[in-house]
This record gives sequence, structure tokens and C-alpha cells, in this order.
Amino acid sequence: MNFALQETLWTYSDSDWTYQVRFEKNGMLVTSHPNDTSKDNDTWEQHGEEVILKFNDGFSTYTGKMISSNVIEGTAKSKYATWKWRMERIE
Repeated sequence: MNFALQETLWTYSDSDWTYQVRFEKNGMLVTSHPNDTSKDNDTWEQHGEEVILKFNDGFSTYTGKMISSNVIEGTAKSKYATWKWRMERIE
């Protein structure tokens, strides 16, 4: 499966949060996360089915796999914790 993420909108969820994520053309992420106070340093990469998201200049890294063109699932890691996450495509 090779689905381009750029300019798509998704709902992110994990055990603590649910918010929206938009994949911008330039490799930047725009999120509605209530604690994101530095919105200009969140990035994304896509390598086939693998998706890598980095928040706060890489403080936390989310590695996921496209399960379908509408679902991404993965694991996130910061220096404090590791957790599972899921995203579902909105548009």
C-alpha cells in the first residue's frame, strides 16, 4: 500500500489523549493537542507503510504502520514513557 499522507487530516488517540493531526506538504504537522505550545517543531516522514512523527524537536517520536489507507497504528516513545497510539483518517 502506498498512500500519500500530505494534506490529510486524522484523529489521533491513545490512552490519555484524542486530538486532530494534519499532515502538511512540507513535512510539518499541525495538531490540536491542548499541550502543544511549540507548534512549529512537529514533523512527519513517510517511508512506504512506515510513518514517523516527531514532536517538540524530537522529544517524543511516534513510529507507526499504515494498516489501511484510513488507519495508522504504532508506538511512541519519549525519555519518560512508551505508549501505543492509533490514528483514523478524517479527510
